Amino acid sequence: MGDREANEGQADGPTWLMKMEERAVEEMELQSVSTADSSGGSVTGTESNTSVHQSVLLDDTYDVYNRDIIESMEWQGRKLTLPEAQGYPETGSVLEQLDRTSVESILWDPSSRRLHLDYYPGDSDLTVREILMQKYPDLQPLLPDRLFENLDLPDRDIKLLAALQDDIFDMFCDNLNNQNPNHLYGIPYYSSLLEIACQMKNRVKFVKVLLDNGADPNITNRVTGMPLIHATARSGNFEVLQLLLEKEGIDASLEDNEERTILHWWARVSEKNPDDKEKLKKCFELLLDKGFDNGSRFKDKDRSDSTPFSTAVEREYRDRVVLMLDTDIDDIDDTASAHMNEILESAKGSFVKSILGYCFESNDERVNSQGLKVKLKSVALISMIMYALDSHHKELFKHPVLSAFINIMWNRVKYIFFFDVAFYILFLAFLTVYILFSELCNIQMNRGVANITNDLLSFNNNNLTCGMSDERRYSTSQSLWYILMVLLGLLVFREGCQVYINYMDYIKRKENWLELLLIVVTSTSCSGIVDSIEANKHLFAFAILLGWVELILLLGQLPLLSV
Repeated sequence: MGDREANEGQADGPTWLMKMEERAVEEMELQSVSTADSSGGSVTGTESNTSVHQSVLLDDTYDVYNRDIIESMEWQGRKLTLPEAQGYPETGSVLEQLDRTSVESILWDPSSRRLHLDYYPGDSDLTVREILMQKYPDLQPLLPDRLFENLDLPDRDIKLLAALQDDIFDMFCDNLNNQNPNHLYGIPYYSSLLEIACQMKNRVKFVKVLLDNGADPNITNRVTGMPLIHATARSGNFEVLQLLLEKEGIDASLEDNEERTILHWWARVSEKNPDDKEKLKKCFELLLDKGFDNGSRFKDKDRSDSTPFSTAVEREYRDRVVLMLDTDIDDIDDTASAHMNEILESAKGSFVKSILGYCFESNDERVNSQGLKVKLKSVALISMIMYALDSHHKELFKHPVLSAFINIMWNRVKYIFFFDVAFYILFLAFLTVYILFSELCNIQMNRGVANITNDLLSFNNNNLTCGMSDERRYSTSQSLWYILMVLLGLLVFREGCQVYINYMDYIKRKENWLELLLIVVTSTSCSGIVDSIEANKHLFAFAILLGWVELILLLGQLPLLSV
């Protein structure tokens, strides 16, 4: 309910809290005395009452209307309209804890008509009314109607709230105070006008007019400590959440008392309507535009060590998992990527496979229709490919969606791949020929070379019996050397481009280290740095071994051989 003192500028925070704490102390003393009287003079239950009401925050003043409600609705000494330790009215916690018979007896009480059941207790994204309807569906006829304020009361703030509840927009605008557009209400709402509007269904235009008149979208509930955007997301009002996120100056980095960001709530809230999935997608895009484009936020932990990504996986919200996986790779750091892979690794294999079914969009035409168009989410599928490579789920490569994506990628890059393979084969061929030619036709003069004899060739320290003159052999060797050096330079350039494009992934791949070792060995053996013929022979042998092993690994990347 509203009060006029709060309406006049919303009294200072400390004064406001002190007055409400005084009310709370008075309330606890009254309950303690009442408990003592009923137990024959012994004071019992004081500690429990103190702990239950330690965070009780009441409005500045009681009007007669509020006092009647408070005094009329009690259950075993607990006033259901007062807030519990977490700041919410006790109605929800009491009704959840009681059995069916006790709940029914409360609902039969005439004063239950004034119970406020349309709020979201704790972390639930269901109201107290919805929880009771799920838990005891047969008691639905006993549930009181939604709490509506009286439109005929003279209090302007009460009339404003009543107009909001009754969806009377003109009256709402007429009674809106431009100097204080976001009035704070006490019992039983414990919320501001904007908070109430944001958590009610089909009240977008009311929210918009409040924001246009200066209501702050970054407010935090004084009782529960929950930011407005978090409470809006929890209520499932995604259209209103879009409106808030589009507002200039909205702070999307706010955290609640459990250190949860708006992404935590976005990842956990359930979908209640058919179009909620599309609205959640739009909200996610707005979050990216509002400074949440750093993918490391996907691994932010709350007090229970849950992250937005782990929450979505735990609740098996595949579309939201895919949205996070489909975030631009450049915006996701290595720790976030590792976290996402770790969470997927701990998830059920069937769930991981089912994610691939959400990695494409179609135009809803029949499968055998010529007008069918399918759009694959490339970033998400690349993330799944990287996950499949690093995990024990290699069978994911045979999934139809991933297989089709790999085929599309292959058709786009196969010519580049074939050119790369052809270049490497050319380099390897000249490396092999140069090494064999150098061994068979060693023209280094003035070096003590031992005589080598076999069935085919015989050569001594000056002349070789291979049918080539010294000058011809030297010229051929130099030509091979120059060509090999050019090809080696191009190979170094290729590796440098790969390092520049994706430094971390390049370092992680063992095959790249093999190529770097081949470059070092080839440069050392062909540069003449090593004078020892025996050492050069070992380097040549090592270079040929590395070169041909690398070719086998390169050919192994062909889809026909790798999948």
